Amino acid sequence: MLASFRADTARDRDELRADLRARAERAERQADAYRDELTQLRAATAPVTDTTASGTLTRARQARP
Repeated sequence: MLASFRADTARDRDELRADLRARAERAERQADAYRDELTQLRAATAPVTDTTASGTLTRARQARP
């Protein structure tokens, strides 16, 4: 009886480890995707150049291909 309990516990533990590993890998891929998206957004926006007389920020225009 103790042996079957240990076997069940070991199987449950292995399933939990596999689930946690899959979740961690999925979260890592999602973080990479968000990081890539943020990099693309930053590249698409022009850098801040100066302020106008009204105090609002102006952005330099980038040439579009």
